[in-house]
Amino acid sequence: MTSLVLESLDFNDVVLGSPGVLFDLVLGAVNLRKAKKTPLSKLCIFDCVISVEEAATLEKVVPDFQWDRYKGDDEDEDDDDDYDDDDDDYDDYNGDDYLDISDLGVRWIS
Repeated sequence: MTSLVLESLDFNDVVLGSPGVLFDLVLGAVNLRKAKKTPLSKLCIFDCVISVEEAATLEKVVPDFQWDRYKGDDEDEDDDDDYDDDDDDYDDYNGDDYLDISDLGVRWIS
């Protein structure tokens, strides 16, 4: 894998089985690949909740970084009833404020 596209994720969500939030997991994986001489050459982030600072950090370590500059700050985070019935990601939501790393399709490879 040399490129990765991430869509509709919140980089502040805690990921089960990980020491932190999604941003920490992604940055750690990118840095690990770089250290193992198998760097990620392209990272695309679309429709994700991510801060400008977090995006800038990823941009520094991935040569071809693409971001739609969406930060998620135009949404009402307290309104849990406002969702798209056709959104498959919401159907997998189990009511916890955590993501299971397996739900993201991410696997650690040693």
